[in-house]
Amino acid sequence: MWSNDYAGVHIPAECASTIGGVAAFILLAALPLAVLLTWLTVVLYRRRVLQAMRSVSPQADTAETTAGSSVTVQPPAAALHFNIGQAADAPAQLSSPATAGLAWRAGVAYTIAGCAHASIATLLTFVFADMELLPVRLLAVWLLYAWPVIPALLLTSVEDPRQKWGLMAAYFGVILALDWSLSAFGIRDTGAGTGSLLIVWLTWMGPPSLLLWVLNNRAWRSVGLPAYLVAIALVAGWLLATQGLACLAIALDDVGIWLRYRYTVLAAMLVLLFSGVWWFLQRTARRYREKRMSSLSFTLDSWWLVVTLADMVIQFDTTHGASASFILAYLLYKWLSRALQPSSEPGARPAELLLLRVFGHRQRSRHLLDQLGQRWNFSGPISLIAAPDLAATNLEPDELLQFWRLRLRSLFVASAADLRQRLESFDASPDPDGRYRVNEFFCYDNTWRATVHALIQRSDAILMDLRGFGEEHRGCQFELGLLLAQAPLPSIVLLVDGSTKLDLLTNLLAKLWRQLPLDSANRQLEQPCIRLFHAPNALYSVTPLLNLLTAASTNPKP
Repeated sequence: MWSNDYAGVHIPAECASTIGGVAAFILLAALPLAVLLTWLTVVLYRRRVLQAMRSVSPQADTAETTAGSSVTVQPPAAALHFNIGQAADAPAQLSSPATAGLAWRAGVAYTIAGCAHASIATLLTFVFADMELLPVRLLAVWLLYAWPVIPALLLTSVEDPRQKWGLMAAYFGVILALDWSLSAFGIRDTGAGTGSLLIVWLTWMGPPSLLLWVLNNRAWRSVGLPAYLVAIALVAGWLLATQGLACLAIALDDVGIWLRYRYTVLAAMLVLLFSGVWWFLQRTARRYREKRMSSLSFTLDSWWLVVTLADMVIQFDTTHGASASFILAYLLYKWLSRALQPSSEPGARPAELLLLRVFGHRQRSRHLLDQLGQRWNFSGPISLIAAPDLAATNLEPDELLQFWRLRLRSLFVASAADLRQRLESFDASPDPDGRYRVNEFFCYDNTWRATVHALIQRSDAILMDLRGFGEEHRGCQFELGLLLAQAPLPSIVLLVDGSTKLDLLTNLLAKLWRQLPLDSANRQLEQPCIRLFHAPNALYSVTPLLNLLTAASTNPKP
């Protein structure tokens, strides 16, 4: 496959290729296969989760399905009041100075590490190309390599979608300004015209950006990059086995080599490469399970690794293999991102948030969880009941491998004893970067009520997303009744918007309040009140909502 003589065997011209060309072909050819694998995994995963949710566990107790559902004909002495507020009515103070500091330090850590990666890559590029170190040219090349810092900031520090678009526009605005400066100072390379800097960006950063946009979007992020590794193994195994063996047969003028060994070599290569990828994925899942890495660090490390590999491949032939030294930039990024990671205060008690929701609004639920997690996960863990709308979004590395092993049902709560064991092993400790995790509970149709009941009792704040609530969502009656009966009212925030049928919701809440169990501590309240946060239809910022939830989590439990 390579155009040289090796061990006295001449490689024919039709088999000649370059290492960079072969690597580029493998990386590009693996992309559509990875898209197919990711799509199939996500679709089948959601389908299997839904099927399991609708089935029943034979190990479950009948008592589990009625937990917290007893009612009484004697209504409480005081009627339930509703405090319907908007963003302007929320507490002005940010969620907490410690949380804000951790979130800011995490963004700074990943930014510094990314800038260091860009600096090493820039210096290596100037050395390889033997370019003169002019300040404007140096800044222009550095800015190209620093592009991944922008999506990293979008993921760690920028919450408002409008600010995200503004940050990206500012980045490309600076590139255009530098492009103009190259012409103004007369230091543009010969033959390069206006807009050449953007063309270089498209050449260097376009392919990895396209790959990450396709495979690392929020809906596919948990599956896309592992699927890409599997696709690379399949494409590389096929190429090395079939094309390599065919070229060897041509070089030796012995077609029998191809006829006799093609299937054996192909199977051996696929098994070898797939085993290596599977080992790597198992190792990653184990490190994640042992809290030696976080979902955020896994995502950002994958981004920078993809960019590094793309830079190595794009410049491999022109630098005669010297671009392999770009791996030094990635190693520096890894070291700095770990060394600068913030950590939670020792002994600090995490604030646990329970997120309940109306199922069926996948994009809206995903967006809310992203925005909440960006800040709240520095305060404490978020718990939720798994469902198809968010199941693939929060798919963890070990859960993905369990699904690929056809062991998805091992993740489901099957009985009261199983639930107790999962609550005892509840993940309430931070990851190395100071972030807490999202804890999903997979439940059968006869175990989810007991699970919700248990999570309500241990949570410091409870948010129920009732946007889109209507006549067809009366299935939320159990959760609402359980909240009124078991949770301190000040710890509850109900999220509504213009799509919520408020009259229907408040009437249902009033009805459930009149059926409050006799043993509910909320019956003793003189002025019982539940807060509804009326969000704008486009929820650009969750800061007011976070402030409400922080205030709710500080209320002492009865």
